[in-house]
Amino acid sequence: MTTDRVQMDKFAETAKKYISLVESFDQLSLGEGLSKMGVLLPELHACVMALGGGEPEQVPDHERSDLDDRFELFSRVKEHLGEEDAYAVELPTETDNHVLTGSLADDFVDIYYDLSTGLELLEQQQAEKALRKWLETFRLHWGQHLFDAIFALQSKGQASQAS
Repeated sequence: MTTDRVQMDKFAETAKKYISLVESFDQLSLGEGLSKMGVLLPELHACVMALGGGEPEQVPDHERSDLDDRFELFSRVKEHLGEEDAYAVELPTETDNHVLTGSLADDFVDIYYDLSTGLELLEQQQAEKALRKWLETFRLHWGQHLFDAIFALQSKGQASQAS
C-alpha cells in the first residue's frame, strides 16, 4: 500500500489535534468545544479520504487502552455535554423517515481511541501498519461515528466556525 507521506503526515497532525481537543474538551466552554469539533471533524474526514490507499488490509487489533481510562474519558465528555450529548435527528428517505440516534460522547471517544491506536503505531515507527489500521477502523468503526457526529452537530447548528 503506497500513500503520499505528506498526506499521512497531515492526517497524523489532524488526528493529534483531534486527540488534544477531546482531552481538553471539558476545559472549554460547551459552545467553543462543539464549535471546534464542528470544524475539526470534517477536516478529519477530508484527511482520511486523501489517504486513499484502496481497500485497506485487515490489521490485527492493537492492544486496547485500559477500559477504566476509556470510561473515565467518556464520562468526562458526557458530563460536559450534558443535554447536548444525546441526539435524535430525522432523516427523510424516499420511502419513509429514519431517526438517527446516538451520543456525541460515544462518537467523540470511539473516534479518539481508534485514532490514538494508529498514532501509537506511528510513534513505534510502524507507519504502514498505522495507515492500514486507520483505514480499516475508519471503514469498520470510527467512520460511522464521524458521519453521525458531523450530522448531529450540523443539525444542532454547531458546525459554525471555531472561535
